[in-house]
Amino acid sequence: MKYKVEVLSNTIFATNSYLIIDNHNNALIVDPSFDPQAIEQKIDFLGLKIVGILITHSHQDHIFSVQYFMDLYRVDVWASEKSKELLSDRIRNLSFIGSEHFGLEETILDIPVKILEDETTYQIENFIFKAGIYPGHSIGCTIFDFGELMLTGDFIFRGTIGRIDWPGSNPEDMKKSLLLFKKRYKEIDMPIFAGHNDATSIQKELKTNIFLLDPKNVKLL
Repeated sequence: MKYKVEVLSNTIFATNSYLIIDNHNNALIVDPSFDPQAIEQKIDFLGLKIVGILITHSHQDHIFSVQYFMDLYRVDVWASEKSKELLSDRIRNLSFIGSEHFGLEETILDIPVKILEDETTYQIENFIFKAGIYPGHSIGCTIFDFGELMLTGDFIFRGTIGRIDWPGSNPEDMKKSLLLFKKRYKEIDMPIFAGHNDATSIQKELKTNIFLLDPKNVKLL
């Protein structure tokens, strides 16, 4: 294995933030969520050098601490073009929910972003990954395929998929994305680390997840 994974789950929405670590203690932060101090403490404890920040999608619980770590470590932020659009949109990035129901400060970001394209491979230091864009839960949902592990954000979870009733969600887009994912990964397996819940694997989800077995089941949500 070229990479190790550290998961940090917050207590507000049980959102998973990840540290992807190479053999030289370089690391990528994926979806820095609430409680940046806990993430920073883990980074310091492990003695990691942060070399970049990846965003699976721009809902508040996945981008809350992006500015904090971007400023702290002076690194680039990588996201899809559609996700970049949502960084400053309080409705479609769901900041209004955090502020109106949980008393959270809204996340409105105006930052430079390295744009990720679908089915394109990128390299950050020693990290090599392919980006895949799968709209549905959010218009810019992106998965990160590291060859030996995958981060799916809120696109696919263990046994289910991301909600499609939020502002900016689209059930028809989700169906198309699930079909595309099935086509691309029908003969590939690796662990999946999602934006919520425990880890799973591609083949387990292809064989047991009702939404991947038949994307028409999206109508059940």
